[in-house]
Amino acid sequence: MTVTCIPSFALCNIADDKDIVNNSNNNWRILPIRTKYEFLHGLIGGEGTQLPHSITRSPSDPNYIYWAHDGGGPWKSTDAGETWTRPIGKGLYHVNSDSIKVDPTDPCRVFIVATHLWYPQNKKFSGLYLSTDAGTNWKLVLQTDWSFNWNKHRYIKDLIAYDPATKESTKTKDWYLVFPENKSYTTKGLFRSVDYGNTWNKIADTSIDKFYQIAVGIGGKVYLGSDDGLFLYTRDSTSMEPLGNLPKGDVTSVFIHPSDPNMIFVTVYNTGCYKSINGGKIFTELKKIPVWAGFYNPGYPDTIYLCGIQKNNSTIVTHNGGKNWSTNKDCYDIPEGKYKTRIHGKQSGIVPNTKKPNEAIAFANANIYKTTNGGKTFTESATLFTGYSLVYPTSIAFDQFNPKRFALGLADVGYVVTTNAGKWFYKNYTTCSGDNIDKWKKNGSIPSLPTYCSCIDFKPEAGSETMAASIGYVTTNKPNSRHMYLKDENTGWALETNYKPNNPQPPYPWILFLQYHRTDPNTVYSSRWKSTDGGISYQPIDFSPFIYHNSALNTYDIPMIQGQCMSHPDIVYATCLYNQVIIRSADKGETWTEVTKPGWKFNTLSVIPAFAIDPTDVDILYSIDANKDIARYNATANRWTSLGLLPQVHKPDDMFVYVRYIAIDPRHKNIIYASLGNTGISNIWRSIDAGKTWQDISKNLPRIGLIIGVSPHTGELLAGGLCGTYVLPPPYESNNLIYNNATIRHHE
Repeated sequence: MTVTCIPSFALCNIADDKDIVNNSNNNWRILPIRTKYEFLHGLIGGEGTQLPHSITRSPSDPNYIYWAHDGGGPWKSTDAGETWTRPIGKGLYHVNSDSIKVDPTDPCRVFIVATHLWYPQNKKFSGLYLSTDAGTNWKLVLQTDWSFNWNKHRYIKDLIAYDPATKESTKTKDWYLVFPENKSYTTKGLFRSVDYGNTWNKIADTSIDKFYQIAVGIGGKVYLGSDDGLFLYTRDSTSMEPLGNLPKGDVTSVFIHPSDPNMIFVTVYNTGCYKSINGGKIFTELKKIPVWAGFYNPGYPDTIYLCGIQKNNSTIVTHNGGKNWSTNKDCYDIPEGKYKTRIHGKQSGIVPNTKKPNEAIAFANANIYKTTNGGKTFTESATLFTGYSLVYPTSIAFDQFNPKRFALGLADVGYVVTTNAGKWFYKNYTTCSGDNIDKWKKNGSIPSLPTYCSCIDFKPEAGSETMAASIGYVTTNKPNSRHMYLKDENTGWALETNYKPNNPQPPYPWILFLQYHRTDPNTVYSSRWKSTDGGISYQPIDFSPFIYHNSALNTYDIPMIQGQCMSHPDIVYATCLYNQVIIRSADKGETWTEVTKPGWKFNTLSVIPAFAIDPTDVDILYSIDANKDIARYNATANRWTSLGLLPQVHKPDDMFVYVRYIAIDPRHKNIIYASLGNTGISNIWRSIDAGKTWQDISKNLPRIGLIIGVSPHTGELLAGGLCGTYVLPPPYESNNLIYNNATIRHHE
């Protein structure tokens, strides 16, 4: 079927193909989600959010600080925590990070443990990585099958250590690494390298399932804090032996005095800090406190920070070895409320400056802080830590009538809206901290945490403040999403009026796509539902006879809408996850017909298919082929054509790679973008000739899987994930660019 009609107003000012140039000069710029206050005060911004598993600071150059993100890989600062960046990370093939450690003599030489929690197909690339250029490039130096357990191992830890006696002028020779037992995997125990971390051997086994920190003392003695107490490994032994007379509990930190190897400090969770002067045989109480962990300054060993467990016992510090202690004040300058005002809890850590006794960087409550007065006060120091993460392709929404207005849906955070092309964003009426949304959490209408705000769109009426969105938890086994509706700023968000959790059939609602009909403000398409009152209420779409019962999983494979035709928005497409079929409706989802059933899935690791529709030809679709490469389907000819992107991607021979998202420039149908779901390799590609040739446009982007979307007004590409949101101009002249309001990172 071929439909010819005038494109909608979202497709105005379509440029001529002769204007396209193969422009490779522009680098990506980062778009911090800063507030109006930050903008007016000349602040760059940096939202925080997302959590660390480890933090380390260079003793030789304390300007270098690294921390390992739970889902987004390494971050670093090269200016003592004033600004942050997510390194490019070439060759780092996993982003679930567990521990990180910098070489004490070379601030650019850093180790990180990266695991395959989200990428099981590339399990063989889990393990310990080494970078010698501060995170730009990485090499796998110890391959393991270990992956942290999300419920057991989500806390700050320090499981990589060096032997200080083997420090040389340019790098350190002997290194140690411990893996706790995780019954799902074979890797566990203590490992050692005696060649600068290039090769590793296992030297002791373990049955402990939680380690917190290891430290190396004189003669290669390794002290290990665990949930089963303190252990000691002595060089050339084959086991770790219990040590000390500590009270029962998790030993969460271990520190060896740099000038007295017999003086050892430890913390016992929820109990206090203890000191030994005979190598750990006997400990005495130094400070009783409901403590999470202790953090010590190797350059000034009398300085010790103790982070508390709860808000009412946050952080205390001593500068005289424990004779006197003081409590830090709340971080009252934090604009996001009480959640980010204290340093406490299992995902907090502090790295003091080894050359300045009163300076330290802290991480807590998904944000970064700095003290310059010895811990009396901490102030926010998260500039360019852009941790806000897009969720799905329809987490990016553009107002069709206002080129300066767009919205982003962010994981665990909510929605943000700009009306000035990204100079600053509203966070007040579009976040998950509003009164109504707090009430929904309390009464169980939506899950309390984590809350994913995955889809949002603007009502297609000039000057309207109305938006439709989804809110809730979306996973592959326990989705719990709801539709919500914003009439205007003053009215606030309201949940849909006719919600039924099992509607139309199990599983519970997956809302992975939501868009207004481009020219009908009363129609909203949303995965398996449709609204005819502009997003106030929804009714299930009748997808029969395409509802497929998967007997193996004992669930129903119900089609989900994937897109509408920009040139003819009455036409919508849907896919079945398991039944491997694409269907189409020409009457706003009322009736459906099969388009193609090629025999492969259109998705890979995510439940969301890679899918796009030509903006002017409703019979041209883009998805993936059986090899997970980008492919074009011509419905008129009933023909799939693979576009040959993946063979051009430089990668290890045995790595599984795949196209995750596809986006087409609405103003230039021949400009196609493809985002790969993998990490460590070139992740964003562009074709300016409808897929005949491809160009790697990853440039200065972090090598991590990113969601992409194209502005219908400017043709700019937005790409976002667990490292924030980035912007790239189109390969043709365009005005009123978001790019002009984005930030150039200082090192670029």
